[in-house]
Amino acid sequence: MPLHESAEEKAATAPAFHDKLKKRLRAHFSSPENSERTKPLTSDATDKFLSQVNSIIQSRLDDERFDMFALSRDMLLSRSQLYRRLKPLIRQSPGQYLKFVRLQKAKELLEQTDMPIGEAAFRTGFVSQSHFTRAFQQQFGVNPSDYRRSLSQTGHLQKSAEMNLSEATKQFYLSYLAAISGKKKTKELLCRYIADEKLIGHILFFESIFPEYSLHVDELVAEGDRIFVRAHLTGQHTGEGGVIPPTNRPVDTPFALGYRVENNKIVSFWAIADQMEFLQQLGLAKEQVNVEE
Repeated sequence: MPLHESAEEKAATAPAFHDKLKKRLRAHFSSPENSERTKPLTSDATDKFLSQVNSIIQSRLDDERFDMFALSRDMLLSRSQLYRRLKPLIRQSPGQYLKFVRLQKAKELLEQTDMPIGEAAFRTGFVSQSHFTRAFQQQFGVNPSDYRRSLSQTGHLQKSAEMNLSEATKQFYLSYLAAISGKKKTKELLCRYIADEKLIGHILFFESIFPEYSLHVDELVAEGDRIFVRAHLTGQHTGEGGVIPPTNRPVDTPFALGYRVENNKIVSFWAIADQMEFLQQLGLAKEQVNVEE
């Protein structure tokens, strides 16, 4: 048996290896562990869609009859279409999201105005004040009356504490990014910053395909113990990825990430990436070309 394959033999086996890489990537993105974290990202279309949804909701907040059926009609979508498109973006059902937006607006009214609690409830679509009180308690862990009293007691100290936590979360992420971007990502290194085993596995998977890949932040927003990042990944497919030979192609693909940080470690995350663009850059999926007749 020859120790080295000929050029003809390598060329003959290349398609099979590429098929394996396709299957491995698709299996990773579609597995139960990652399917909720890797939805297709079309940033302009997504922003426009969410902006339209939020605009409609905000304009109808005081209408207690406004629900998901009404929202789907205003969006010119069926209820099932709205659910499929919206849930991956908001990480909850559309009905839960509508209630959250109502309660968040009511909370703002309690913070920024002196209007009675009953009026704040009515202006955000709650006909029953008792229903509003229960929903507010479930969402924020305190009833509206106690929350309003706490505002006068805590005042600027509360706002200062929130700002300090947000800044600490931001600085933690920047130190984490500096430690892993463009460097070899070992499990030992990742465990210093991450408590979520699924995220560690996610990173190690990509490290095995794109050794020492880099992350470039385009937008970073920290609020309390949570952080949102819009960025892009750059690297070159020189790693074996387990059983797949490298294509040596470079990649530069956008993604969005959300983290929750606790005790200086990432404890949960979600991610959205453009899987099709990723496969196209590797030469494993054909680019769609619009042909004008």
